[in-house]
Amino acid sequence: MKRTLLIILTCFYAQFVFSQNSLQSASPKKADFMIYPNPAVDNISISNDDLVNKINIYSLTGKQVKSYSVDGHTAYPIDDLPNGLYLVQLIGKNNAKLTTLRLNKRSAE
Repeated sequence: MKRTLLIILTCFYAQFVFSQNSLQSASPKKADFMIYPNPAVDNISISNDDLVNKINIYSLTGKQVKSYSVDGHTAYPIDDLPNGLYLVQLIGKNNAKLTTLRLNKRSAE
């Protein structure tokens, strides 16, 4: 009886561990996304944008300054933003926040 119970508990534990690992690998990490070029002058692009539904750009004071829906675009204009640092929030297809990245906006020299 004790042996059977031990085997059952071991199986449940193994299933729990494997399901946790598969959940972690299925969700994208911050390292899975990149803004380029950075620093940027006119436009930015996002790597793995097929996982992204929306791009929100915020000033360092927290004010939203731009927002884009990702509809197959490859470049997003930022030429009207003043030079400085910005936070770019990526929203996934399920409207959950994927990550927040830093962006350095510079003028053309």
